[in-house]
Amino acid sequence: MAEAGLEIVFQDRSFEHGQVSGTLEFASLKSFRVITGQITREIYSHIIQGTNHVVLTLSLSDGEKRDFRCLVSWLHFDNRKTPPMCILGLSPEKIRGRDRKFLEKLMMEEKKEG
Repeated sequence: MAEAGLEIVFQDRSFEHGQVSGTLEFASLKSFRVITGQITREIYSHIIQGTNHVVLTLSLSDGEKRDFRCLVSWLHFDNRKTPPMCILGLSPEKIRGRDRKFLEKLMMEEKKEG
């Protein structure tokens, strides 16, 4: 699975940002699923109270990176685990031509690994 960086935009804090890393579990041209153990209860609370934008940074094996501005479609926070795990469902706002090509390469890499 590919590494994923998440920059969470806290709109209620004058657009303060929180950064966490995680693992991309699923990618398509319409949605992403990321799992992370770096979402604290405080960050989780901000997300469910209105923070709904993230910038998702994905990398190919050759080092090429791309940022995707996404909406948080859903999330599951499991605080019974140590550290607490969070799974986020993300919907990209726009997929342009070069972004589409990048995602197609990423999905091909994931198929080869799987």
